[in-house]
Amino acid sequence: MICLLPFFSQQDKTDGHFLLQSCCTTQIARFLALALTRFSCYTVRAVVPDPKQISGLSPIWPCQTYPVTIPRNNHDQRSNFPAEKIYPLLQDSTILISQHELLSTKIRYRFPALKIIQLNYMHPLGDWTWMTDLQVKSWRASDYIAFISSLHREHALSLAPDIADRALVWPLTYDVTYFPDKIPVVNRDIDILFGQRCSQSNYTHHREFLQAIRLLQNSNWHGKVAFTDTTRWLEKFEPELLDGLDVTFLHATDRLSYAKILARTKCAIAMMEQDLHGGIAIREAIISGAIPLLLDTPAYRELLGPAAANWPGFVTTDPKNIAEKIRLLVGSKLNKSAIYVADYKSIRQRVQRESYQSVFLNHVHPLIRELYK
Repeated sequence: MICLLPFFSQQDKTDGHFLLQSCCTTQIARFLALALTRFSCYTVRAVVPDPKQISGLSPIWPCQTYPVTIPRNNHDQRSNFPAEKIYPLLQDSTILISQHELLSTKIRYRFPALKIIQLNYMHPLGDWTWMTDLQVKSWRASDYIAFISSLHREHALSLAPDIADRALVWPLTYDVTYFPDKIPVVNRDIDILFGQRCSQSNYTHHREFLQAIRLLQNSNWHGKVAFTDTTRWLEKFEPELLDGLDVTFLHATDRLSYAKILARTKCAIAMMEQDLHGGIAIREAIISGAIPLLLDTPAYRELLGPAAANWPGFVTTDPKNIAEKIRLLVGSKLNKSAIYVADYKSIRQRVQRESYQSVFLNHVHPLIRELYK
């Protein structure tokens, strides 16, 4: 049996309930459960939150589920997850696929023969440097560690060179079921979309983005600006930042409605800084045909590949610079140039290699078969 231990990374900031329909790590875990059960015939069980902890309708899992009361914020979920509650599930398991970056050490001590694949999305950077020693120990306790990008893997090896032969790259980014490779032909009425999370730490620089929008709207720019604001942070805790601004909030109730929002988007902005990946939301937007406006960091340059050398959509965190680039990319003739078309095509081709389906067939399934021999 294979046990899936997802990390439930999104909570409604008003009541702490888990937002499973919009949580990217939950979506990855659900896809793996589906692929492993339906296409590979393995028995899979997934750990899920207690139903009382879930906001709205719980997504359907294509496998058996094992409800557990889970700490309600990301810090506590990482540092205080009640591992002992899943021990009965692990007793019958051959493989554990875990999205928890710190649990492998404890689980290895209790189950020395269990094959552990740790999917590693969060690195000990920025506000998470407290995890460094714990995370290194967890990597060393795992049979394999799958990082979401090559930069993540390189950073891990700088901390623990001895894990090199077990350090993989599984860039599980999007599901072609909702984001098909063919760009949808629809009316793109959203000029600029902020699809990443807003938070107290401002790690996606939503505050600078709003300052840029204020500059634009004060200069008679009338483009449509939209936020997904999945966790409701901006609306509930920083509404004063919106005073006098014409901004729309588009809350997706499920993956299909979210895909429809992206299909309406001309340009999507992503400015994660304490990160070596850049986020899944911007990749979903690119696949959906949106022009990426990106903070100039190594992670986003890796995302674009060779096209980064000529890409006009890099920004700093200066609101004036952000405003200038929005003017440049939204509604300009730039996207009709031959260089732009060729670069954008190459960017989408790079992202297409990160679909759940591609990564499963080329990376995940071969390893699972090897571990079952």
